[in-house]
Amino acid sequence: MIKAIIIQFRKDLLIETRNKTAIFLSLSLALIVTISLSILNNQKILPSELYAELLWIVIFFSTHSILLHTFIREEDNNTNIILFYTVKPEVVFISKLIFNIIGTIVVSFFIVPLFIVLMNVAVKSWSILFVSIFCGIISYGSVATIVAALASKAGGREMLFVLIVFPLVLPILIINMKLTESVFRSGTIDLFQLVFLLAFSIGIILLSILLFPVIWSEQ
Repeated sequence: MIKAIIIQFRKDLLIETRNKTAIFLSLSLALIVTISLSILNNQKILPSELYAELLWIVIFFSTHSILLHTFIREEDNNTNIILFYTVKPEVVFISKLIFNIIGTIVVSFFIVPLFIVLMNVAVKSWSILFVSIFCGIISYGSVATIVAALASKAGGREMLFVLIVFPLVLPILIINMKLTESVFRSGTIDLFQLVFLLAFSIGIILLSILLFPVIWSEQ
């Protein structure tokens, strides 16, 4: 099973590195939004809480195309039918989950320094900041991947994805905002909230693995 997951992951990685549409779109959107916020802010010093909220809003809206694109591509190219008969649903889901999380992390680690520099944010600890962002991305990606699989089966997929995923990830975004705000303010994080995010991610991933075959069977 691990070998099959690696094969599917490498396939997605090869296709996306050749195409680059989703990643380019995410990076472009992040750049435009962050520069716009910087111009509006005009180098003013904002509360740490507001910096954290703006950062996660930028991450959310900049990365949703990556999370949705892998499933949409399979639907548009009709390769989902081939995968359905040749690859176990669990393999498909786990490989795309890993790809989505890694892709979101890559884009987010571009967004974060850009946001910090342009918004003139004082960071107490870069290492703790990236740890909190990393754990936040895992929790966000675990929810968004199964929603992306569901949304890819319907019309108006991009809008449907945002409408469904936002209320589901809102509690997670709030916790991530609080963690990030704590890093900006004091350079520390709440370990309980961090452990909660990781435990939540594991629970969602296990539940998604059980639900994905039902979603995937709707060809």
